[in-house]
Amino acid sequence: MKNAIIFLHGNLSDTSSIRNFLSEDSLILCADGGAEHARKIGLVPDVVIGDFDSISQSDRALLEEKKVTCISYPREKDYTDAELAVRYAVDRGADEIIITGLLGDRVDHMTANMFFLAELSAEKDIRIIERDQEIRFVDRVIEITGKKGDEISLVPIKSDCQGITTEGLYYPLSDAALPLGSTRGISNVMLSHKAKVTVTQGVLMVVHRRMRY
Repeated sequence: MKNAIIFLHGNLSDTSSIRNFLSEDSLILCADGGAEHARKIGLVPDVVIGDFDSISQSDRALLEEKKVTCISYPREKDYTDAELAVRYAVDRGADEIIITGLLGDRVDHMTANMFFLAELSAEKDIRIIERDQEIRFVDRVIEITGKKGDEISLVPIKSDCQGITTEGLYYPLSDAALPLGSTRGISNVMLSHKAKVTVTQGVLMVVHRRMRY
């Protein structure tokens, strides 16, 4: 399987750009109320997973009508619905896992899910898509494709990061260090349609904000 698209139920999210990442063999998963986001852009999920405490009755009825596979868990469980959906995608053999609907007013869920995804990125290609923003994690090297003027932010996500070198960004870094909690890497700017970030120690969260002109 090439990729899995996972809809979470973030109530501050804009998932409209996720169609750009769909392919014919994409596995479409929803974590509980994430089914609402899928419905709003006209997608029928392959699987919905979770404790079903945040999905509406009308969306649940639509899933039954479309004969969508629903995997139910008790409310008292060790994992968030988001983690259950991601682990399901991993078990199905997805090489690339694309998450949307992450942003919401449940800061606890959002933060825990972000750290879980950063940990998983050592094994899988993880992308988080929120309208014009794409979030990835890098522990070696990453190439970024966009356009001149796009914003790139580099955020240490698990520990201090060492050996950071950038190419194609307005504020260059060369074998630099960014300690955990540093804001130094926020809001850099692409000089052309390509950029590159290398790190030798630690994991960077790379936030690519595609600018609209």
